[in-house]
Amino acid sequence: DVFGRSIVLETLLELDQADSQQILNLLEQYRRNGWRYYRDFKALPPDIDDIEQAMRLMQVTSWSNAQKAKYIEKPLRWLEANGREDGSFPVWLTDEIDDQPESDWIELGGMECIACEANLLDALADLNDKYTNTWIAPSIQSLLTRWQESGYSGVFYYKPSYAACVLSRCFLRLSQLEYIGEETRQHLVEAQQAIAAELAQAAPVDALSLAARRLVLSHNP
Repeated sequence: DVFGRSIVLETLLELDQADSQQILNLLEQYRRNGWRYYRDFKALPPDIDDIEQAMRLMQVTSWSNAQKAKYIEKPLRWLEANGREDGSFPVWLTDEIDDQPESDWIELGGMECIACEANLLDALADLNDKYTNTWIAPSIQSLLTRWQESGYSGVFYYKPSYAACVLSRCFLRLSQLEYIGEETRQHLVEAQQAIAAELAQAAPVDALSLAARRLVLSHNP
């Protein structure tokens, strides 16, 4: 399970306690796994959560831009092939994948999760690449619309407390992009502030919700 270990490693990075070799080892494992949760289970397709975590960790390496581009060339190609007309992305990427299983993909649940998509958009925004930036504007609109319509019911994989952190971080990061319109920027800021206001009024029920509350409120503009 590389995803769980990458979350831990990201936390260590924030505490300035991560070793650069640990990051490189995990990035290599992501590549060998085919951007899947498990290396030897090819019936499980690549997913946007693992791809975004690899992108995020890649940004803290000393790699050149050319090295980074080569590393993510394949997952970016998959994202382009699986992206939808409305700007959304499925959690599991099954179209035009290089190493498909001999039989069919396993039966998949949870093809939609707005928190997973928020994580992906956050990572794509940090790439600041002209190629991927063209995806972000329609994806922002799609994400905001579905968040306004469904709220946490549109989150499949994360607990609401962790989803609040992910969505808040995403909305705040996307609102800082120079190339989005002012109306979109305002909607992102309002969505982030609404999450912060909700958490400020809610009583934490466990350590995770308390951590989420503190993190989101500390980032609230």
